[in-house]
Amino acid sequence: AVAAHVTKLLEDHPAWTTAILCHSWARATHWGRVFQSAGLPAFVQGGRGLLKTPEVQVLVQLLDALEGEDDDIAWVGVLRGPLVGVSDAGLVCLRRGWGLELHSAGAPDSFAAPETRIALSQLRRGFRWSAQAALDAMTAESGEAPQAAVADALRHDQTRLARFATAWPSLRDGWGVVPLAETVRQVIDGSDLRAVLHARGVSSGPAAAQTAARALINLRAFERLVDEVSAEAGLMAADAVRRIRVLAEAGDDPADGGVNLHGGVAITVTTVHQAKGLE
Repeated sequence: AVAAHVTKLLEDHPAWTTAILCHSWARATHWGRVFQSAGLPAFVQGGRGLLKTPEVQVLVQLLDALEGEDDDIAWVGVLRGPLVGVSDAGLVCLRRGWGLELHSAGAPDSFAAPETRIALSQLRRGFRWSAQAALDAMTAESGEAPQAAVADALRHDQTRLARFATAWPSLRDGWGVVPLAETVRQVIDGSDLRAVLHARGVSSGPAAAQTAARALINLRAFERLVDEVSAEAGLMAADAVRRIRVLAEAGDDPADGGVNLHGGVAITVTTVHQAKGLE
């Protein structure tokens, strides 16, 4: 009802400045998403929430996977998120060890198939994965060939996992040596993350385009936040990740894309306190 009322206001009075004032950032963020989903030109001004956005969460999960020896939850987020984009079927195959070979210690090019199910964090050792070998294992397990859609998904997964498996050793070996800000830039620049976010906006209509543009802004904002945290004297990579976690848990992170992306009239969504002094 509120979105419909605002739509009518914009239609009847296109020259008006329209603002929605809320009592909390949680409500402001909620209404910003409601308006954006309705295709309205809304943006949330100020506030918090950068570290809660999906595009930043996947980067934080990668940092957790680099910092922790056995953080399986972080690995699920990295593999399923837009950094890698593995399908559900691919994730099951990895967990079961189907088509998977893990790097063996002591020989740079030595890989061996696991004998049992694995914890996903074991992938940090280095790995390679074959879609065909996974399909063969699935057929042997069930007695029948997987559906064509599953086979297609696994073949796409092979390309994504091969790219990630190539990039991972450099990230892992540079952890604690390479500055954290450089690691984050290496991940963003060396992955398809920006392209994936942009493609979602291009192919899915105006509301999705707004969301994609905000996501790209949030990536830049996260890079700046990491720069600021890393600049603290003597702060190692693991300490910087912990500091970022503290900011997220305390709700003291920067705003989620508080920028007018429309270059003209837009609905400003903010809090009563933040609106003080605004004309």
